[in-house]
Amino acid sequence: MTVAFDHWLLGVEDPFVFEPYHKALREPFDYYMFGQNYICPLIDFRNSYVGNVSLFYEIEEKLKQLPGWYIAWLLLKMEHYFIGFPHILILDANRFYSSVFVDFNFPWSEAFI
Repeated sequence: MTVAFDHWLLGVEDPFVFEPYHKALREPFDYYMFGQNYICPLIDFRNSYVGNVSLFYEIEEKLKQLPGWYIAWLLLKMEHYFIGFPHILILDANRFYSSVFVDFNFPWSEAFI
């Protein structure tokens, strides 16, 4: 948590301005993996399941047809309901079908770290 706090302070002093569309930034700090590692211990994977796994195949096909800005809008809508929901969705989905959500990034999550 000290490392995360240090990076948060650095972001306050010299904030990074995200373009409307950008590639995922994994350096100097990988916020995506931080979010995944933060949420992962909160899920009981042995006693939880993803229902209707076949729907992920349909979701992937539909997402391939959408422009990138629309996918970002959908994720922002999910973020509105629960800050950790996109991370939980990806953790559960990756157990069964890892390529569906692997390219998603969460630029707005840095504001909450």
